[in-house]
Amino acid sequence: MDLGQAVIRTPGWRFIARFAWLACAPAFAVTQVCASTPPATDPVEVAIDHVRNLEYDMARPQLEAWLARHPSDLRALNYLASAMLQKEMFQRDLLESRVYASGGEAFRGGKPPVSAAFQQELFGVLNKVESRAQERLRDNPRDEQALYWIGVAHTTRAMYHLAVTRAYTTALGEAKEARNYHAQVLSLNPGFMDALLIVGIYDYVVGSLPWYMKVLATIAGYR
Repeated sequence: MDLGQAVIRTPGWRFIARFAWLACAPAFAVTQVCASTPPATDPVEVAIDHVRNLEYDMARPQLEAWLARHPSDLRALNYLASAMLQKEMFQRDLLESRVYASGGEAFRGGKPPVSAAFQQELFGVLNKVESRAQERLRDNPRDEQALYWIGVAHTTRAMYHLAVTRAYTTALGEAKEARNYHAQVLSLNPGFMDALLIVGIYDYVVGSLPWYMKVLATIAGYR
């Protein structure tokens, strides 16, 4: 059993997995990181409402239209990736808590088939988040928003590998990256409440490992 499989079977991770899609979906983030325009006139907020109502096919064109005019909007790019992932999970019945219960679908053996085209499209959006955020960080290494949204992108990748491909070690690695970026945000601004979520989830999961797995995790670079 590799480290990722061991972590996914801990009680703490099972608890987190049932609700992790909420953490990875920036559409459910609080308004602190949203644009300054009122929600009623913010096209991205309108799209978020569609995602919350499972209206993914309505949310996506709205986000894409916004991004055509604002291609570097990290928030909208992450919302687009979130809508894409949530639609895929919805179609696979992976948005229900029973899937993450003991013996649920998310913990069964085997690798479910995944469309290479979907992964390429999803990761294409997430890669845009990272590249454009890194451009901002080269100009200003203390850019809280850039650090935050890179972390969200890694969390979305983590959820994809956890729920869709069941590549648990890869999911853990992505979660570690998300935690590191959000820890940087908190070092700059301890009051940035959204960043606390991923840091807390990651620390709880790794901290819930039995002692012998903690030794292996430390060797592998997970602390």
